[in-house]
Amino acid sequence: METTPLVWYVAYGSNLDTARLRCYLEGGVAPGRTEPNPGARDRTAPRASRATTLPHPVRFVGRAPAWGGGGYAVLEHGTVDPPPTLGRAWLLTVAQLADVLDQECGRPSGTTGTIDVGAVAAAGAHVLGEGAYDRLVGLGPIDDVAALTFTSPVDPADRPAARPSPAYLATMAAGLRAAHGLDDAAIARYLASVPGTATDA
Repeated sequence: METTPLVWYVAYGSNLDTARLRCYLEGGVAPGRTEPNPGARDRTAPRASRATTLPHPVRFVGRAPAWGGGGYAVLEHGTVDPPPTLGRAWLLTVAQLADVLDQECGRPSGTTGTIDVGAVAAAGAHVLGEGAYDRLVGLGPIDDVAALTFTSPVDPADRPAARPSPAYLATMAAGLRAAHGLDDAAIARYLASVPGTATDA
């Protein structure tokens, strides 16, 4: 019987891809990146994954040196209806989610400590700090287990869009293909619709 607290971590950017997420858990260099991830304290593989959607617009902002200096995906703080953002839910322990978040924010795994999943779900969102992804967002339950994601603490709608690197887009494309079964044309249309894709670097 499972006694470890679990949560659905919903990815919408490069973590749509299995190989990319695996590096956050097991450590290593993801395809297309130039820097390794140390991995999580618990390196167990996700217990499950599934395709899902998020009711928030996605855009590319900022600069990710490990991806060649291009933009990276973040969720805006508003809602969209339609179209939804395509995501992939990974069933992790709460501690694994915290370690993924720490690595996304450039902190050592274990820095954040325990995430109060219930409090985030009740509030809808909670800002932990000023890291790149320090805004936790509750997405409601999936099969009676809370689902969370994270994004920029500053509303991405207030930030300039930034074109991602080809490697970043290729990683997202691989995840979209695996999770949602999209063909190349559908993936190209989806990615082209995200603000920042066509922005001059």
